[in-house]
Amino acid sequence: MANLYIWEFGNAVSSIGSALAQVPPAPPVANQVLAISGTSNPSAAFNAATNAVMLVADGDCSVNFGTSVGSTPTAVTGTYFLPSKVPLMFAVSPGQKVAVVT
Repeated sequence: MANLYIWEFGNAVSSIGSALAQVPPAPPVANQVLAISGTSNPSAAFNAATNAVMLVADGDCSVNFGTSVGSTPTAVTGTYFLPSKVPLMFAVSPGQKVAVVT
């Protein structure tokens, strides 16, 4: 069974034109692991200190973010394709959620 790994960060994005590297600080604020299946699987709400997430899956999948704090997203094939083993960073708001599906 494939999984989606979620690392939550408080400050991981530097502003445009900044000389700072755009890398996430260690350790993460929180982390989650979601099973990837044919049914949309939502995460828990992101931590109150989370402003960015890094997602990496060990199988191809599609993800979708909640449009507002507390909303539960539904992922369907093609909502946002996340290729296997390719980490991607996203700016998010505390309390948002992400969902995953094959």
